[in-house]
Amino acid sequence: MQGSFRRYYPRNDLLDLDPWAEIAVSTVREMAGNVGQMAALVEPLRAEGFQVVALDLPAHGRSSGHEASVHHFEDAIAAMAATFGPFEGIIAYSLGASAVAYGLTRGLPCERAVFISPSADYGSVWTKWEQALTLPPTVMPLVVARAEERFGVRFDAMEPLKLAPSLT
Repeated sequence: MQGSFRRYYPRNDLLDLDPWAEIAVSTVREMAGNVGQMAALVEPLRAEGFQVVALDLPAHGRSSGHEASVHHFEDAIAAMAATFGPFEGIIAYSLGASAVAYGLTRGLPCERAVFISPSADYGSVWTKWEQALTLPPTVMPLVVARAEERFGVRFDAMEPLKLAPSLT
């Protein structure tokens, strides 16, 4: 039995694509990812009869948006689940995996998840941004605090390492 393939763009159009084209479910690669990075997973999943939905997370790939965070990603994944879920499984990479872990604690309808290279804690993410932007060490904690205030969530409460025990 051959499964189907769809690619989903949050707050944009839903497009049917050639099933050879893109990916499986949810991915983001550090700061510039897109669903094409997991394209090799599509055909094997379809060959097993799974319907595959690909997601370009906000401000990545072809999705709209100018802001990107685990908070934004979790919203997009929840929107995808509302349209296509519940899911038998989700395969997610990097901060996409972190957003799925957070979503699972908030009721994301999914039986199982595979995480590829998730950010276990966000300290390393803040360090990468600090280095990439050549910020003094005193600035990033202020940026994080301001973002937490804006989103109404503490990032440390969203860290996969802390969420993992509740996901078994």
